[in-house]
Amino acid sequence: MKTPRSLDQTLEQTPTRSRHISPDANTYEGLQSDNDLIIIKTTPAANPFILIIEDEVIGIDMLKLMLKKYTKSHFIIAKDGASALACYRKYLLQLSGVFMDIMLPDINGFDLIKKFKTISATKPIIACTAYNDSETTHRLLEHGFFGYLGKPYSDADLFAKCNLLLLTQKTQS
Repeated sequence: MKTPRSLDQTLEQTPTRSRHISPDANTYEGLQSDNDLIIIKTTPAANPFILIIEDEVIGIDMLKLMLKKYTKSHFIIAKDGASALACYRKYLLQLSGVFMDIMLPDINGFDLIKKFKTISATKPIIACTAYNDSETTHRLLEHGFFGYLGKPYSDADLFAKCNLLLLTQKTQS
């Protein structure tokens, strides 16, 4: 049996391209895929996961930073639709919700949410978009998004969405 290494030791010895930290233990394993999937464990495994689907590093960093203020969830980061779909399938039972950029490199959010809904229609998915017009808002809700955050979003907006996610999670449990 291998002796577990600390997270810091593991990350120092691992290429930054693909990392995976197991949700059910304090173990580390390298991904065998070529995508930019990163899972960051921030709290004990009893807390739910939030899937962040965003292709821009600054968007990921801002969302994680702001979400850490309001939730003790784990964060799963996917930078494209294919990774997002794989994560959604793999962590479905642990997900409390999804924050999704609408414009991804390989698929748009409207098509991706259709794929998510065929897997499970119960997870709240919040769109993150720079398109803040009423037509886009109507289209998002029509496609089954739980809500949306207009970029740039404020702490107050994100706080409100986190409260809705947590409330939804509690009522589904």
